[in-house]
Amino acid sequence: MLRSPLYWSGVGLIGVLVALTFAERYALAQGGVLMWAWLAALGTTLVAIFFVRRALKWRYPI
Repeated sequence: MLRSPLYWSGVGLIGVLVALTFAERYALAQGGVLMWAWLAALGTTLVAIFFVRRALKWRYPI
């Protein structure tokens, strides 16, 4: 499982989620387009994490 590109994609998406949480205060303080772009990136990342986790559970039923 550790050699699977799907696993490493999930790890990368978790890293993106952590980066988005660090950028939250700045993005929400700026307002406007940056706030909406941050919210869109957060939503897209969460949906992608959901699908990658479901695919991993289907591929490697542990």
